[in-house]
Amino acid sequence: MKAFQKAVEARCALALSRLLADPDDAELEELRAGCLAHSLGWDAFHTGAAISPLLSGEDILRQEWESGRMDARAQVRLDEALEEMNACPTCFSGSGDPCHFHG
Repeated sequence: MKAFQKAVEARCALALSRLLADPDDAELEELRAGCLAHSLGWDAFHTGAAISPLLSGEDILRQEWESGRMDARAQVRLDEALEEMNACPTCFSGSGDPCHFHG
């Protein structure tokens, strides 16, 4: 799904959550909206895209988008650290424990 379509879907899901009478259904729609915004933030970290105006006007969507960006950044850092440990000869000395630098 393209970013614009996903942003529209997130905004519509949030609007629907505010219209639904059943609190459980409303919560599910709000959760879906947040998940879509989080996913867009994750993608934006990797592509350098700015937040969509469709998301920036709603606090919950903006916060979820930012959370997605931060989670993507954390994942990249974790991947880099694991790659570094895999390349470290001391971490793989046979003890099963990482070296003093990585441990």
